Amino acid sequence: AVAEPPEANTPRILVFAGSSGAGKTTLIAKLAAAAQLEGVPGIHLVTTDLFRVGGASELVTYGRLLGIPTHVLREPTTLARMIERLDRGWILIDTAGRAADDPRQRALLEPCVAARERIEVHLTLNVTTKPEDQLESARRWSWLTPDRAALTHLDETSSPGSVLVHLDEIAQPLSYLSSSGTVPGGLEAARTDLLAGWILGSD
Repeated sequence: AVAEPPEANTPRILVFAGSSGAGKTTLIAKLAAAAQLEGVPGIHLVTTDLFRVGGASELVTYGRLLGIPTHVLREPTTLARMIERLDRGWILIDTAGRAADDPRQRALLEPCVAARERIEVHLTLNVTTKPEDQLESARRWSWLTPDRAALTHLDETSSPGSVLVHLDEIAQPLSYLSSSGTVPGGLEAARTDLLAGWILGSD
C-alpha cells in the first residue's frame, strides 16, 4: 500500500526511525531540500543522535549547507515547545538507530508520543539490509508506533522482493522512495507506478 500524500500547506512533524545505516539522515536532507524548493516555510531539522561521537554532525552539516535551522535535542521540553508552537512549516526529526530502545532517547522523543495524533513516524528501511534485520528494526521501534515506511538505497539492489514481503508483515504503507546519496535529488513520494517500475527493473 502507498500512504496518502498530506494536504498542501499542512504543518507536518515527521520522525524517521530505523537502524543505523538505514539512510535516515540523508533522506531527511533530501526531503528538506525538496520542501525548500517547493517553498515550504519554516522548516526545522532536529536530531536526537547524542549516543555516538559525531552522531549529530551529519545533519548539522546538511542544515548549514541548506540554510535550515538545525537543533541537537538535549531536553524533551525543547521538542515539546516546537510541537506546541508549530502552525506552519515542517519539523523533520532524525533518530539514533543504535539507541532505538535506549531510555534516554525514549525520554527525548516523549513529546512525539504525547502528541502522536499530530506526528508521522516513518520506519526507514535500507532495502539492501537482510530481511530479518528489517523485521528486528521494526520490532525495536514499535514503541514509537510507526505508521509509514520509507525505503532507501533503491539503486543498490536488483532483488526488491524480500523487503516488499516484509512490508506486508510490518503492515505500513509506503511514504518515500530514496536512491543515491546526493542531496538534493533521488527522492520520490511513493507511488504504485514507481514501485512497479522498481520491481520490474525499469526506470
